[in-house]
Amino acid sequence: MPDVQLNPQQQETLKRAREASERQNYDYAINLLLQLVRDVPDDIFSRRLLRANELLKIKSASAFDKVKIQPLVLKGSSCLKKDPAEAMSIAEDILAIDPRSEQGNNLLAEASEALNLPEVAILALETLRDAKPSDVDNLKALGHLYLKFHQNDKALKIFDAALKIKPNDGAALKGMKDASALQASKQGAWEENLDYRQSLKSGDESAAIEQASKVVKSVEAIDQQLLALSEQYQQNPQNLSVVIKIADLYERKEDLAGALQWFEYAYITLTKQADPELEKRINKIRTVQMEEALAAKRHEMAAAPADSQPALQSELTVLEQQFAAYRFQRAKDLVARYPQEKTYRFELGRALVEAGDFRTAIPELQEGAKQPNVRHQALNTLGTAFWRLKMYDFAIKQFQTAESELPVMDNIKKEVVYNLGCVLEDFGKKDESLVQFKKIYEFDSKYRDVERRVMESYGH
Repeated sequence: MPDVQLNPQQQETLKRAREASERQNYDYAINLLLQLVRDVPDDIFSRRLLRANELLKIKSASAFDKVKIQPLVLKGSSCLKKDPAEAMSIAEDILAIDPRSEQGNNLLAEASEALNLPEVAILALETLRDAKPSDVDNLKALGHLYLKFHQNDKALKIFDAALKIKPNDGAALKGMKDASALQASKQGAWEENLDYRQSLKSGDESAAIEQASKVVKSVEAIDQQLLALSEQYQQNPQNLSVVIKIADLYERKEDLAGALQWFEYAYITLTKQADPELEKRINKIRTVQMEEALAAKRHEMAAAPADSQPALQSELTVLEQQFAAYRFQRAKDLVARYPQEKTYRFELGRALVEAGDFRTAIPELQEGAKQPNVRHQALNTLGTAFWRLKMYDFAIKQFQTAESELPVMDNIKKEVVYNLGCVLEDFGKKDESLVQFKKIYEFDSKYRDVERRVMESYGH
């Protein structure tokens, strides 16, 4: 529940909003919550719940929506200095149209910071971070906001994330140093005459800064290559080889946004979408970006207090749904264009299983199992599909085949054997199931719940 004190009427409004959200009546929940945050601007719980409902309702803003936003942006910017409370209200109007709007979230951040509502400002920039995890400028702005409001742990992590994307960014490096120094000062280890490195209590923080400094030289070498290649590009923007080299270098710098821009130019403009290898590179980068956004949100949930969990879980659900939808559509498109490519059949089958369409997934996974590099993953996923359909004998056969072909008890084999144990248990073969769990226990007693299962069989 919110930290601020709500009167009985406001508490009832929040209760109705939560109930509407649980029923997926997002429009009603949003209307209630918009009124609530306008009446109680520092109610961060309601504002997080509002944003989660907006994200669940609105998958992406249309071109028409973006046109509707512009007059609101101008109005909000014009009143920001003289009436930040009004600017906050206008920002929420923008975010009701597009909760991922860069202009709307930045307006909300500036207005709420002016009103000394740090949690609201942070929420705005965190929303942008989740929408664009590789936006270094936003990461730095969020880091400085964390610093300003004494959230040094979060500042360290966000500057570290920025440096992973752009290791030679001077502002991010300075932010990392400042956050580390403040953290050490907070722990009582600061002496005014000591260098900031001497004040660091955490070896991990010190190592992160040292590593960032070491990376600068290699990044400078890449930048020199980029400078030379940019001159070649200026002479001939149609030179595919030069464009791909530029994209490769950006990827080596871990500037995924930059790499994606150049790969897309090569693929869409220069090859007219006729190069499957470039398409794979683009999809790989997009997948990494989404995985990073998911990891960041899960990390945020792990560190957040209990009263923030429902809203954060809603935000995580949105990200997971977006990722699943992307993987499904990507796999579907690739299979339509390259029906003989078995790897794509496997990816489509896996996406169908994740979506719960087990019957449609089966033929795709059977084709995928003919491709050596994904065979065992395909068999494992195929076994899962049969298992969910309660076709236990078919499921057992897939898992057993995969197990027999995997010589080493690595992660994929542990998953296969674990699944085999579970399906045998569901099939009523308790003793055979236990044999499988013991196989894993012998190599990794802490894998999932095998320790409990094995120990219980001995009466412990």
